[in-house]
Amino acid sequence: MDKSKIFFILLFVGLAYSCKVVTVDKKNFTIELDKDGVGGYTWNYLPGNTDVKLIDSTDIPKTDSTGFTEYSKQYKFQASRKGLYKLEFLKKRSFSKTADTAETYKKYWIRVK
Repeated sequence: MDKSKIFFILLFVGLAYSCKVVTVDKKNFTIELDKDGVGGYTWNYLPGNTDVKLIDSTDIPKTDSTGFTEYSKQYKFQASRKGLYKLEFLKKRSFSKTADTAETYKKYWIRVK
């Protein structure tokens, strides 16, 4: 098996692993992503669906037992109607211009009842 096939298999497995499925009863919902700002990497929402609107995003500090403060990024969304929506997030350094240097990619499937 050549290296390009192995790369694509590993990429597919990694992306499949980072996918989450969430069912919500309301059209307003929240997603929280851990470790925002660690090593200069921050979470970025990748807009893609016009039926889901980003209402707000907030950094939430969390202090561990050693006194180290770590941040979570909380996103608040509003869906315009019931349905299944894909939300994508990329964790990268703010000074990086490409997704090549991204540390983490997460995809959430949100089912609004």
